[in-house]
Amino acid sequence: MIGWLQGTVVFKQANQVMLNVGGVGYEISVPVSVIEELHQGQTAELFIHHAMREDGQYLYGFSTLAQRALFRELIRVSGIGPKLGLLILSGFSVDGLVTAIREQNSAALVKLPGIGKKTAERLLIDLKDRVGKQVANINGKDLGESHSLEFSNVAPQEALEALVALELKPSEAAKLVDAAVKVLGEEADTAALIKIAFALKLQGAK
Repeated sequence: MIGWLQGTVVFKQANQVMLNVGGVGYEISVPVSVIEELHQGQTAELFIHHAMREDGQYLYGFSTLAQRALFRELIRVSGIGPKLGLLILSGFSVDGLVTAIREQNSAALVKLPGIGKKTAERLLIDLKDRVGKQVANINGKDLGESHSLEFSNVAPQEALEALVALELKPSEAAKLVDAAVKVLGEEADTAALIKIAFALKLQGAK
């Protein structure tokens, strides 16, 4: 499964971008907020949700882990597919959507095209308890955009993502991955980095 991509922006349109990664063009659907950050010819990095269905494989890209985590929660809600999930994330920042969910603010959601009152209420009810667990510890401010883009290779990014998914705080996970990279070098694979990161965490707990 593809979890992260770094490449050159070949073109962008509406809610889609193509990245040239090692000579291969990846078509990635993204929220409008991500499109606005990208420019043709620049090097871009995106966290990827890789969906495999009977009719093909689809990539959805996000600027932060928190944004991707929210997308994954959204598409678990009945009646919310990837297209509508991207629409919602185009209309809300991560903090804004989390706040709307916590406050059960359906009025904010129904302002978006394609979101009716029943859909908004179902989404808010379904996500009320889940968002705290899945997103609260993975926010863009904790990761920091500059820090999330420091690693030049995929393995450190995947290790960082794995540690955060295991409920380590993003700031702690980033420090552990940094330390693991210093021990093993940036060419180390993901599994080795995670192993060393946990070893360092255990040493620090003693």
